[in-house]
Amino acid sequence: MVNFSPLQLRTAETGKILPLGTYEPDTYLVPISPSGNSILSSLLVLSLTPGASVTVNYFQTTSANEQEERTVMMGHLPVTVASLSADQILVTRIHNKVYAEIIVAGGPCRIGLFGTVVSSVASDIDSALKRDGQVANLLVDKGIPVLGLDDDGTFKILPFVDGRIPVEATIVIATGAPVSVSGATSSVPTGLQVDVLSYLVPVGKRLTIHRLDFGGNNIARYSAVADALAIDQSWTWFSGPLWGCFDFGPSGARFAAGVTVKVQAIHSRPNPGDFSARLSGILENA
Repeated sequence: MVNFSPLQLRTAETGKILPLGTYEPDTYLVPISPSGNSILSSLLVLSLTPGASVTVNYFQTTSANEQEERTVMMGHLPVTVASLSADQILVTRIHNKVYAEIIVAGGPCRIGLFGTVVSSVASDIDSALKRDGQVANLLVDKGIPVLGLDDDGTFKILPFVDGRIPVEATIVIATGAPVSVSGATSSVPTGLQVDVLSYLVPVGKRLTIHRLDFGGNNIARYSAVADALAIDQSWTWFSGPLWGCFDFGPSGARFAAGVTVKVQAIHSRPNPGDFSARLSGILENA
């Protein structure tokens, strides 16, 4: 078992419960201290060895001894197929010390687990309707009444229709053409910062970047840059993989026409380095 340091999570803050990386078969245990009673958990599985699987359990203890006493709250079902889309669940009713248990079996997997503390209202609604993880049954499920303060100063009970809260939503899906751009440079001497990848957003277009992947044969510092403005930085070390990525999430990072996006690298090793990078996103009409 591999034990991680405790992770502090503030309300509306997204944290890396298990940073994106390649993990060998083992059980990884992460204690979490959330400033709320519900966590939106996102499990991203980018690649698996054939026959491998990834399982995530969330449990809490009252004795603070995870070896002797644990109450399982919720978890991600075993994942055996890689996907660019994260599997998301809402872990509700957190009241004691909570742990995330990530089980990698059958071979190395490239995974990441991320958590966001959401409002207690979201937790209460989910608990009231689907506490057992099944279809809501208000005669059996032991949730709580959901009250709201109306604009006239009085409290109202949230209405239900057929056991569900009536909600209207408009989903806007970005349209455009997928764009994937690669770059590479070789024999880079020590101490020299180089452009590994450079992309100029065309006139009349808007670029949404979801990922910037990078890697090389030397440890190095990588920078994501837009018009000479640093967006993010990352380091690779001998104690970890020599590759990584800048992940901008499902909404991505948007850039207007004329902006030049780059991935830069610099290293301090005595031997020359070879580096590569890839941009993945969507190109839309402005």
